[in-house]
Amino acid sequence: MKVPKALWGTWDLGPDPCTLPLQPDIDSPKRIDATSIRGYEDEEIPKTVRRISVDPAAWLIRTESDVAPEIVISDIYVLKGDHLTITDGQTTKRYRRCR
Repeated sequence: MKVPKALWGTWDLGPDPCTLPLQPDIDSPKRIDATSIRGYEDEEIPKTVRRISVDPAAWLIRTESDVAPEIVISDIYVLKGDHLTITDGQTTKRYRRCR
């Protein structure tokens, strides 16, 4: 299963996102490509990707983690410009695209 190209790139949290040096010991940056979503200590492999909205662009992405391969994670990815919000319904993280 492939991650939508609109989500590919490096995403960062924080007051000064994408300013080097990035802090590798926090849940940022997040690197997304066609076949994986990588964080500081984990990599998630997409199992299903379903578009759920056009405006704003949103996808339900179910992934399997390399840390706990038997657990499937379901998150909603909402993209608006250079801002990416990821939520599991309980927590929300807002990232900004690194250029």
